[in-house]
Amino acid sequence: MDERLSVIYKTLVKNFYRLLEDQNLPAVVECFAEEGYFWDVELSRRYRGGREIAEGVAVYFTAFPNAHRELYEMHVSGAHKAVVVVELSLNGTQQGPLVLPWGIIEPAGKNIHVPCCEILSLEDGKIISYHCYIPYSMLLRQLGK
Repeated sequence: MDERLSVIYKTLVKNFYRLLEDQNLPAVVECFAEEGYFWDVELSRRYRGGREIAEGVAVYFTAFPNAHRELYEMHVSGAHKAVVVVELSLNGTQQGPLVLPWGIIEPAGKNIHVPCCEILSLEDGKIISYHCYIPYSMLLRQLGK
């Protein structure tokens, strides 16, 4: 891959993560293409379109208002349509309810440090797909569940 394109795609993804940390929901949604989606793989939840993506992301904003993503590795492949694989950890303190398909986990006030992998497909500067692989067994264990 052309190094210049790799830098551009990495910058787009880093900007997306910054918007997530800032909890700027309208700007996060704006990063997605019209047909883009967010897939929380382990929960088997796919959020399509701005309203659904906003709802899916807001769950984590509510539960972890101080969430921070520490980025470890970022790999880019492709040109016009790029795939960016990110190895990271999700860190923060559960200060609000975490709404999951099987129920609500009330605020535990506990810190989490959960290693994750996320795969983003981008085209024309927009996110086509955002696949999140979060090990919920580890997250729940860290919350004392």
